[in-house]
Amino acid sequence: MGVEPALTAAVRDGLVDVEPILDVLPTPLVLVEPGTARIVYANAAAHRMAGGALPLGVPAEEYPSTYRLYDASGRPLRPEEMPAVRAARGEAISHEQVDWETPKGMISVVVSATTIPLAGGRRITVATFEDVTQIESSRRRASLLAEELRVMLDGVPDAITVQSPDSQLIYANRAATELYGIPNGSEL
Repeated sequence: MGVEPALTAAVRDGLVDVEPILDVLPTPLVLVEPGTARIVYANAAAHRMAGGALPLGVPAEEYPSTYRLYDASGRPLRPEEMPAVRAARGEAISHEQVDWETPKGMISVVVSATTIPLAGGRRITVATFEDVTQIESSRRRASLLAEELRVMLDGVPDAITVQSPDSQLIYANRAATELYGIPNGSEL
């Protein structure tokens, strides 16, 4: 039998309260009750990310009206699709992106969550969040700009092609596809 780490023993014996430790972490983190999916604790960074006080103790069936999460297409997630609910029911979540409607506006977050064993046979689900709003916003803008450029180039009567640095054909406008018999852009 190995020696129990000092922090684990101190927490078990009630000598150390872990909440002040978790509150100084810069990573937004919540603790979720396995099975019920009720969030029992949120650190200070999670409260800030939520745009104020993150509601605690909400039953899984009320998640959609309380936490308002959406998939990449903008569809609201049902309770059983929400990362914290899935993790509380035993699924490990790794770097899953969702959009979250907060009082300060819509943000994009990457969620990771897992259930870990505690002393005495108990368990707790830990979920962390990373705000990727700026990255996702830039990606969406770039996608829109690329589509606008494609529409403009498709309207040019001259044949235009674009090659990658390794000379692979990555784009041909309508005139080029007709002139050179290149498959349409979706087949490139």
